[in-house]
Amino acid sequence: MYNTSQVILRNADRLEKLETLVLNPPADPLLAQLALPVRSLTWDYSVFLALQQYQKNPVEFAVQPSARGPYDQALIFMSKAQAEFSLLWQQACAHVKPGSSVWIVGEKREGIHSAAKRLADAGVRLVKVDSARHCQLWQALAPENVSPPVLEDLYQSFEMPWADRKLTICSLPGVFGVGRLDEGTALLLEHMGEVPAGRVLDFGCGAGVIGACLKATQPKAEVHLVDIHAMALESARRTLAINDLSGEVYPSDGLGQVSGKFRAIYTNPPFHAGVKTDYRVTTQMIRDARDHLEQGGELRLVANAFLHYPELIQEVFGNCETLAQTSKFRVLRAVNGQGR
Repeated sequence: MYNTSQVILRNADRLEKLETLVLNPPADPLLAQLALPVRSLTWDYSVFLALQQYQKNPVEFAVQPSARGPYDQALIFMSKAQAEFSLLWQQACAHVKPGSSVWIVGEKREGIHSAAKRLADAGVRLVKVDSARHCQLWQALAPENVSPPVLEDLYQSFEMPWADRKLTICSLPGVFGVGRLDEGTALLLEHMGEVPAGRVLDFGCGAGVIGACLKATQPKAEVHLVDIHAMALESARRTLAINDLSGEVYPSDGLGQVSGKFRAIYTNPPFHAGVKTDYRVTTQMIRDARDHLEQGGELRLVANAFLHYPELIQEVFGNCETLAQTSKFRVLRAVNGQGR
């Protein structure tokens, strides 16, 4: 069980048996062990899948709660990204009764103390309840007249030239590369090659930059965009819509919810999870990618130059070509059925 969950359990008697909105919960059995009527919301699809197994209480994978409430209290699990935490705080306060408790728990390295200080500086009444297992638990009082976030007001966008036109890329808080084209993706786009007609996949799509470029380059392509983060998926849908492009956008934990085979998989995959470095998602995707590619289909991947993906790709596919390399990134290509 996560440290934050253990802190909540040791303070379970403080949380009255009230209807509780839980935001950003961890993927462990905590909520099933609390004697509380709970509705939880997560932006992480892998957490959503785990919580469906652990608890009988409703759990949503969505950008915002579908049920307005008002709830008797809320419990926020800290997000390291300040923009994400601010959104979680606004959602909590908009869905509880004014003056209700909003409990905030998080690890110190995730910035829980500085988040509490920002709330205090903004006039929020709050008190530190516990400090244990490198975590803190705070109890805050929800202010009055807080409205739910309006997604239209949260988007950041930028324009990029592509295929004799300009594409508008839209991002919500917490999405990788918000408001700009990151250097790694730019390098991959420079070495995208000929985009095939047929099914192509943008894995870890973020705001949909790669998927939008694929469709704009090859209108006959059937573009699929998958990500684990609800904010990313909503951003990708917006990016496609605002550019009058079509594509299938849906959540997937790795390639677990992806079906069928593709002519190509393009990705700038993640290797961070919260404050921890985590390569598991990408390494598992590489191992699974061959089963999702047609014979002769290819994987094109951009990654930090220090990562040992070429060795793994060579092991899985029997071939790995470096298409481009800078001091920071390299673009790798593997072809299914070549070299085996």
